[in-house]
Amino acid sequence: MSTKRVRDLIARQKAMDRAAAVPPITAQWSARAFPPPDQLDRTAIPVPANMAEGSARTGPREFVHRLSIAHSSHTVGKPHLLPARRME
Repeated sequence: MSTKRVRDLIARQKAMDRAAAVPPITAQWSARAFPPPDQLDRTAIPVPANMAEGSARTGPREFVHRLSIAHSSHTVGKPHLLPARRME
């Protein structure tokens, strides 16, 4: 797969959807919510950003490295969602 076609990746499309969906949801929470709304917002944005940055790098090894970083950012956000779901 060409790293130039990162926009076609389903994972990136889903990451963009998540990045767009999180802030309106967390805006409804109070500042004292757990997890803090801004903390959850900060975990959503880097995922598609790292994918895009990786595609702009010179080789597939760097692209895979950025995908690994994107995956880590996504994984960091998951534990923050569990208490939020229980609060609903």
